[in-house]
Amino acid sequence: MSAQIWGLVLACCLVTFAMRGPAMVLFARLHVPDFVRQALPFVPICVLVAITAPALLAPDGHVVIWP
Repeated sequence: MSAQIWGLVLACCLVTFAMRGPAMVLFARLHVPDFVRQALPFVPICVLVAITAPALLAPDGHVVIWP
């Protein structure tokens, strides 16, 4: 790979770290309540349903309640 591509990869890494780093530092000191900690495993499936449900329920862009 050329140096230009490696530079681009490094720049992307730095930008990602600059965006996420401060939040990780700030939230690392916070106590997460137990009910939030118990709910976190369900987040990925909820996101998947939120993305796919509109496409399945409204394939033409609008919801048809009665045929």
